[in-house]
Amino acid sequence: MRTLSLTVAAGAATLAAIGVASPAWAVAKTVYASGVTAPGGALWLKDQTAVGGHLWVSDHLNGFCRLDPVDATGATATLNTASCLVFGATTQPAYDPVGKWVYIPDISRPALGVRKVAFNPATGLLNRLKQSTLAAPLDGRGRGLRLTAAAVDSKGNLYIGGRADGTIYRYAAASHAAGAAGAAQPVASTEDGAPVLGLAFGKTVVVTDPTTVPPTTATTDDLYAAGTTVMVRPDLYGVDPGLGLDPCTPAAPCTAVDPGLGIFGPQSVAYDGKYVYAGDVSTLYRINPVDLTKVSYATGFANLSAIAVSDQVRNATTGAVTARKVFGGDDPTAGAAIGLGHVYRMNRKP
Repeated sequence: MRTLSLTVAAGAATLAAIGVASPAWAVAKTVYASGVTAPGGALWLKDQTAVGGHLWVSDHLNGFCRLDPVDATGATATLNTASCLVFGATTQPAYDPVGKWVYIPDISRPALGVRKVAFNPATGLLNRLKQSTLAAPLDGRGRGLRLTAAAVDSKGNLYIGGRADGTIYRYAAASHAAGAAGAAQPVASTEDGAPVLGLAFGKTVVVTDPTTVPPTTATTDDLYAAGTTVMVRPDLYGVDPGLGLDPCTPAAPCTAVDPGLGIFGPQSVAYDGKYVYAGDVSTLYRINPVDLTKVSYATGFANLSAIAVSDQVRNATTGAVTARKVFGGDDPTAGAAIGLGHVYRMNRKP
């Protein structure tokens, strides 16, 4: 395994700043939806049926389901059971907005793999007539691995992780339109072999030649992984080439790097186009990928296992902008009881 050095971002702060949290940053949260069971992940899917779209949650009991606001304020929502796609025991989903594919891993004992289903923005629903299953990678005894996390890179490739070990697999995509296909290939792993509970791609601008004016930079797809002991960050160079380094491949897999964020036992991770969010049992952290500083964004959760951020939408007629929201799902029983979980709603700070 190759161990990748930590990306040095343009304008990065000193290493002494890494991992420093600020309690003063904590935002207030309100209950957005109740009655969910062990939410294993969440996605905000933009559609044409509501302002900004809808939040979708992987519910351990009901499957991958849409949450619909109960009134025009959008302050609270309820689970739309008619929208649910039941597939094993769904965990953290991933979405390719270019190809409009949703990928939903399965952690159930049968280990069904990853459900690939088309999303219809016009109806705000999944297209059940356009779906298939990507087979789960096998363990040493020929059994499918129980999967916990998924993320899609800028090329449409799908990355997954499971609870058996720290291996990160990739399903290659010939194009966004075709979506991920074929067999899963191991391309990376967590630093200590800890199971992968969450994955998210972020962007980092790095200096490739500081001697030019202005300095020459490149943008990389950075894959953030939530493990059972630390928050790790493997840099999958080669997804967006430009750094002169080889990509992570089955022949030369990469080992994740622990950047010292000090987040122990993370259960979930997400990216909103600017910030990375990671949740442990009780706290939601926000990380700036540029300098890897973190703040305690919200506290008081009970097994925070799902994170998503809504899109910002501008009304074409009035010009009004819909404020973005951060959502966090938890379950104090971790799925031991039915319907005791919550989804919380928070204002997104700039």
